[in-house]
Amino acid sequence: MGRISAGADFGRDVVQPARTGVVDVSPGVNAIAEGLNRAGVQRQAEGEHLQRVQDQEARQAAREAQIVRDRADAGQAQAKLYAMRDGLNDELSRIDQEVVEGRLQKTDAPKAWQERAAKILADNIEGVPESHRATVSQDVQGLAGRLSSKVGDIVRKRDQHDTLSAITQVQEYTQRLAVTEPDKARQIWLDTVDQLGPFAGLQPDQIAKSKQGWIEGTAYTRAFTAVNAAKTDNKALSVVERGINENADLDPQRKATLLAQVDGYRASNEARALRQAQHAEIVAQRVERQSTEAYNILSGWALQGKQADPNAAAALIGKLTPTAAAAYRSMAAEIPARTAVAMLPLDVQAQQLDQLRAQAIKGTSQPLELEIKRRGQVLTQAKKDYADDPLRAANERGTITTPLRPLNTSSLDTIAAGLAERAGQAQEVATITRRPVSPLLAEEAQKLGGILQALPVNQRAERLSQIAALMPAGQAQALAQQMYAGQTESGKALGLALALGTARTTAGRTTAELALKGAEALKSKTIKEETKAVDGWRGQINAQLAAVFPNPQQAEMYGEAARLILAGLVAEGAGGSERDAKQAVRLAIGGSLVEHNGARIPVPAGMGAEDVRRRTQSLTPADMAAQLPDGKVYINRIPMDSAAFLAGLPDAKLQYAGRGRYHVVTGGTLAANADGAPVVIEVGK
Repeated sequence: MGRISAGADFGRDVVQPARTGVVDVSPGVNAIAEGLNRAGVQRQAEGEHLQRVQDQEARQAAREAQIVRDRADAGQAQAKLYAMRDGLNDELSRIDQEVVEGRLQKTDAPKAWQERAAKILADNIEGVPESHRATVSQDVQGLAGRLSSKVGDIVRKRDQHDTLSAITQVQEYTQRLAVTEPDKARQIWLDTVDQLGPFAGLQPDQIAKSKQGWIEGTAYTRAFTAVNAAKTDNKALSVVERGINENADLDPQRKATLLAQVDGYRASNEARALRQAQHAEIVAQRVERQSTEAYNILSGWALQGKQADPNAAAALIGKLTPTAAAAYRSMAAEIPARTAVAMLPLDVQAQQLDQLRAQAIKGTSQPLELEIKRRGQVLTQAKKDYADDPLRAANERGTITTPLRPLNTSSLDTIAAGLAERAGQAQEVATITRRPVSPLLAEEAQKLGGILQALPVNQRAERLSQIAALMPAGQAQALAQQMYAGQTESGKALGLALALGTARTTAGRTTAELALKGAEALKSKTIKEETKAVDGWRGQINAQLAAVFPNPQQAEMYGEAARLILAGLVAEGAGGSERDAKQAVRLAIGGSLVEHNGARIPVPAGMGAEDVRRRTQSLTPADMAAQLPDGKVYINRIPMDSAAFLAGLPDAKLQYAGRGRYHVVTGGTLAANADGAPVVIEVGK
């Protein structure tokens, strides 16, 4: 077969006509026509089949969509139905609660139910598909109708509750009435329970139990009230006990409890009676003891010549028994005389007592013996009190011009502010004791020490020096002794530092600072003290100070001050040698030790024995006048003209009485003035 060129038949193969002759083509054409016909018929049949399949699928899809829609409508209807059912149940519960709480009258409950059920249906039916509305509406209405009976139950329950409340009110009323009219109250209660009990929902057994409970309860209440009314009287309790035993209405267990209570009250009454008797005895003993204590205080004041505070005395007198009051009245006659004696200087009291004793040797009498005894008691107590706390002792005896006012001890500045007045009062007290006294009370000195102890050493030393400068030297020394006595090691160090006063070392610092540093070093054990008996610090210091100070406490304080100063020197690098010990003693006494007329005495810094002699030789009667009221000096109570006394003064022994101040020892005693006060010679520069 030849191929036709692409130009004519697009490259298709074609049948070539026979070259040898004419060919008949009719059978082939027919065959093609038939093939085409068959193909057309086949395609038509396939199209019809396809159409039938598509129609069938469309109908199936429509049916399935309808099923889904129907199911959706049914589900929606069912959900609404359940919601309305829940709403009806909730509304029923709400009506029940409102009726119980009284917010809805029980008579209005049925109507309220109908209205609310209808509203629930009306509010929700529109959301139900049309095809299911009739069914849902019928279901909801049927449930609402069935629940109407529950509303009736609610109303009945409220009726029963109201009836039970009425019964309870009657019960309470009859229980109160039963206390005074038991028979009447009982009848009212029984009738009420019988008539109203069934309407309150009470069963017959409950009604019977309620009756019996009321009878037993009111019987117990009456018995209990009777027991408590008679609980403090055993005779009345016996009557009540008999009534309890005879009361048939009482529950046996409660009867036993009441009888036990009666026994308890009876025993308590008996015990109380015993306690009251004991208490009366105790009260009497306490009154007697308080009376004795008050009498001892009052008589102590009277015997010691102390001036009692009027208010305090009145309070104590009010505590005296008649017997003690009578004894005090008889003693009170001695108060003026004893007070007058107590206001005298101690040495004058001693002199007058000696004179009375001398008089008794020549010829005694009962009044004289009583006076000697009285004077002895006043003087003995006065010596003790003035030694313990001189300002307080003087204040109690009225020997100072103005009574002591409380000193503000909150700070060093407030203490310093009050020292001016106190110093004047301390000078007044010194006329009684014949020696300088501290311007502070014992507890005030203790508080001062506490404040100082909290300061650093250098500040502590400076403040001590400032305080010492605020008062006479003698008072500062007395305050130092007061702080030193009976204190801890730290407290003693403060007293010693104050005793050193305003003295300063050659380096310009206070000697007190050196002593306080030494105390701190010993306390912290940063240095070691040499403790050998002879060659140790104490031994070296005592060897220098032996027989220098007449007062043992004074000697102890100066020796201890020298020890602390030596410790301070060692802490600063000194070796603690004998030379250092001598330096410590010089710093402690504020000068040197010199020999004067056979006695070793301390003299102020820069002075020697010749200076002391020159000073004693230069004194004139005018220098002594302030101390000698009558111009006389007394040796063993024998008067001597001051000029004659001064003539022998350069050869007399001197006794240390403070820095640069000395007493004069002559005739084996201290030279004194007419008042008995030791004469003081000042030799300081």
